[in-house]
Amino acid sequence: MRRCARGLLNAVVGAGLAGLPVAAAAEIAPETAVAESADQAAGDAAADGKVTPVTETGTGPFALPLQGPMPMPRPVSGRIIPPKETIVERVRDAAPPAGQANCLRALTSLGVVFEAADPVREANGCGISQPLTISGFADGVQLDPPAMIGCKTAVALAQWIEDEVKPAAARRASGQVDLASGAVINAAASTTADANEPLAEGRSLAALVNASGYVCRSRNNGAAVKKMSEHSYGRAIDISAFTFADGTRLPVTPRSDEHTLDMAFQRAVRGGACLYFTTVLGPGSDAYHSDHLHLDRAPRRGGYRICQ
Repeated sequence: MRRCARGLLNAVVGAGLAGLPVAAAAEIAPETAVAESADQAAGDAAADGKVTPVTETGTGPFALPLQGPMPMPRPVSGRIIPPKETIVERVRDAAPPAGQANCLRALTSLGVVFEAADPVREANGCGISQPLTISGFADGVQLDPPAMIGCKTAVALAQWIEDEVKPAAARRASGQVDLASGAVINAAASTTADANEPLAEGRSLAALVNASGYVCRSRNNGAAVKKMSEHSYGRAIDISAFTFADGTRLPVTPRSDEHTLDMAFQRAVRGGACLYFTTVLGPGSDAYHSDHLHLDRAPRRGGYRICQ
């Protein structure tokens, strides 16, 4: 085959050059002629079905054939990251993690009335990843107005109300017991009851007045303090008053000199709060907490707590 092609090439080149002037024939490179004739010969052979045509790169006797098509580029290794908006929506719609799920079950068992809210993200690190709007507790006790806080803070609040506030409210409603006669001296109502009767826990307490839940701010509302408040992370709540079943409203205020059941109630619930929160501030702590109880779950080492 190659001898035939070369003979044909010599004949064609000789015939073509014979009709050209000497100068024109000298301008035709022998390599070009050889490449063109080889392409033609390969094409003719392919047409006869004898060989598979190949593509050549370069010209002359050193041309290199390409063996088939170029391979596809390899994909970039690693995970394919979806757009940022897709990640946000997927996290928002995903089921809560195990810790959050257990926390929500605890709230339900405590009889807390709550709704899940959208995640909050603000400047200065403020925000709650899985906030809840708390509006009430067991036995119809209301939180007025509702507060947006984190789940663990809500559990601590509910436990404090059940174990400390309701019993203290019931004792306040029942009054004092005369140790000599056993009769109940009811200072909060006009009736008298037997001291052995079950306390009306839950029915004597009607509501807690919420002064502040989540809010993005520094401590003491920015009064020369740069550190962010625990309110900024949903770990704090302020209670400014308690409302009882008989309609009376007991505001949080300095009561150290009153020597009354109201003073005893406020002191009891404030002291008990430190069993559930890591920070408890109120009247007498400083001027910023003279009219409410500040309760928060600030993380501290070694279980350290501030109860003032």
